[in-house]
Amino acid sequence: MKWEDYKSEKLKNPDFKNAYDELEEEFNLLNEKLTAENKKILSVSNEESFKVKTSQIREKNLKIAG
Repeated sequence: MKWEDYKSEKLKNPDFKNAYDELEEEFNLLNEKLTAENKKILSVSNEESFKVKTSQIREKNLKIAG
């Protein structure tokens, strides 16, 4: 069963809907925070990868020139 179908079925229960509504805002904030952290991690990872590749190319060029 897909998540959306499951959630739609569960939301028919008033107790579940109330609990879900109370937590939904908190989950959204957590998702935003995780997304921001992931972007930061990817940015640093890409930056470090670029530095490694650049130094490897520099070393190869020095060997060819030397």
